[in-house]
Amino acid sequence: MQLDGKRVIQLEFHAGDIHFMGSDGEGDQASLVLNCDNEDQLREFYKKLVKDGKEVFGPVDSGWGAIVAHCIDQFGITWMLNYDKP
Repeated sequence: MQLDGKRVIQLEFHAGDIHFMGSDGEGDQASLVLNCDNEDQLREFYKKLVKDGKEVFGPVDSGWGAIVAHCIDQFGITWMLNYDKP
């Protein structure tokens, strides 16, 4: 974890098989990046996160070899989901 005063610049952690990265934004904003093992997992997590939240954009081919999605959950946390295709 890297800190800058009172803000988290970058963090990375694992919860079981799930790989997270994140940082603080301006004010009370926080964002997390979730690296997924496959496209189905990405779609499943996205569906659950966007429920009662806000869709920024659904799962799409990034053009650089990944499937990505972006949403804000019901608690105001910004999520970027990523699956690097083989």
